[in-house]
Amino acid sequence: MRNRNLLVFVLLLLAGCGPDRSRPPAAPLGPEHYVIAPEDRPEPGAYLRYAPPAVGQAGGLDIAITHLTPADGGPAVALVGVVHVADKPYFDTLQQELDGYDIVLYEGVKPEQLSNVDWQRSFTEGGGEAANLQRDLAGWFGFAYQLEAIDYGRKNFVHADMSMEAFLAAGGGDMIPGAGKKASARAADDAPAPAGADEEATTTAGEVGAVGTPIQSTWKAVKAFGDAALGAPGPLRSMARKMFAETRGTTDIGAALAMRPGFSELILEKRNQVVLERLAEVVGDAKGPIAIFYGAAHMDDLEAQLTSKFGYSRSSARWLRAWAIRPPLR
Repeated sequence: MRNRNLLVFVLLLLAGCGPDRSRPPAAPLGPEHYVIAPEDRPEPGAYLRYAPPAVGQAGGLDIAITHLTPADGGPAVALVGVVHVADKPYFDTLQQELDGYDIVLYEGVKPEQLSNVDWQRSFTEGGGEAANLQRDLAGWFGFAYQLEAIDYGRKNFVHADMSMEAFLAAGGGDMIPGAGKKASARAADDAPAPAGADEEATTTAGEVGAVGTPIQSTWKAVKAFGDAALGAPGPLRSMARKMFAETRGTTDIGAALAMRPGFSELILEKRNQVVLERLAEVVGDAKGPIAIFYGAAHMDDLEAQLTSKFGYSRSSARWLRAWAIRPPLR
């Protein structure tokens, strides 16, 4: 109890150090903050990094796009990594990138019968707690939210992930505290889905995006701090943005997932297997290059399997800046 009271006290104290709204906000980030030198390219095995800012040089969180070429002369494949919240210029550039592929195999656990458009709408018009957490983060750091910034209704977008039903059957609802209770029961009983697709979309997204009560309690305290201290541009937001980028860019997500038994296998390995099976299905029909549009944590395993089992080899790679950080004054 003492530790909990201390946490609340610290959060309230920090909230009192929020942005000075009487000060004019810093100038918006400009195109120059997203420029990465052409010779600065990802090394093999690098898919996400924190680039420290320096005097005269912006930094930030960078995500790799890795191009692979097959030995048999078929369509090339690009591993297009992504993070769920990022600067809007990043998502604008990413949309242009994805529009250049014949097929985009995208990540997203969704109900099997939902179209791409209906699935995206289920998040943009609600989405449950998981989507709300992402929106809160986006608001605090001046980011955009992936599912509101990328158009999944494009004709070249093809779902290449586990269905909601398969995810729950594989234990996904049990691994996330409080998640998927109704949906898990529906899957176990093999009960028919509701007649209304929109109702199904909203219900399922909310259920699987649910968060357990202890996490909810902690998050409410964090949210109160975030709304008060980071709700407007200012020095504290700039510092937090830099710390967030450094933490995200230097944390081994795969190792973190592996700390929970079975979680890494489901979240990474089984879903990677689905996207590779989908690639095998569509590669013969592709009239141009194919993109695998997935979270950066998936890419190490995907490239290893494409290289060892499918005969692809890395041909090039480049960074895209997802979160820009201004260079220091001195």
